[in-house]
Amino acid sequence: PGQRNTPSSGDLPNFNVRVQPEDPFDQRTEIKAPGDWKARRGEVVRVVLHATLKEGWNTYPATQRTTDQNAVQLTTYGVEKVAGLTPLWPLRESTTKIGKSVEGPYFKFIDRFTWLQDVLVAEDAPMGKVQLPIKLRVQICKSQCFWFDHTVPVSFEVSEEAPVPMAPEISERLKVARPEVKVIPISAKPAPARDAAKPGGKEQ
Repeated sequence: PGQRNTPSSGDLPNFNVRVQPEDPFDQRTEIKAPGDWKARRGEVVRVVLHATLKEGWNTYPATQRTTDQNAVQLTTYGVEKVAGLTPLWPLRESTTKIGKSVEGPYFKFIDRFTWLQDVLVAEDAPMGKVQLPIKLRVQICKSQCFWFDHTVPVSFEVSEEAPVPMAPEISERLKVARPEVKVIPISAKPAPARDAAKPGGKEQ
């Protein structure tokens, strides 16, 4: 039989997502806080998307590549357009590992990695439960490589409370366009992950 061109379900990474206030010290996320956390209109929430790869597999970042790395190899990351919810850029991702091939060094993820996406909940956003799917096209590699498409369901509750006044810095963030993929010479360090979780495990 010929080689399969799609991965088996057992080879696919696991994705886990949570939505939280942009401010990690927001009192509403404390364990003793009354009731379930809800976003308020006019504020920014943070979508935290964790991915765990199966043992021996690796994949590739969405925001950066080395000078020797083919852009086609990168993960395609998209946020579905939803009225009242606006993605804020840049997307942040975990620090990459460095792999080596005959074409040269390249950035990759192994074991675990994280993407952080800030989202503005507009003053006219719908109240109640809202959906904000994240659409991915991902290449995973082990002894051979496979492409697969995956939609990560993201949902959270929007409070019925009156909207909070939008901070001036949020207005400035709305003007920032989605950045192009960064091309980084291998002599330089990968772009800092800021507060994204670092992938664990040993280099392969």
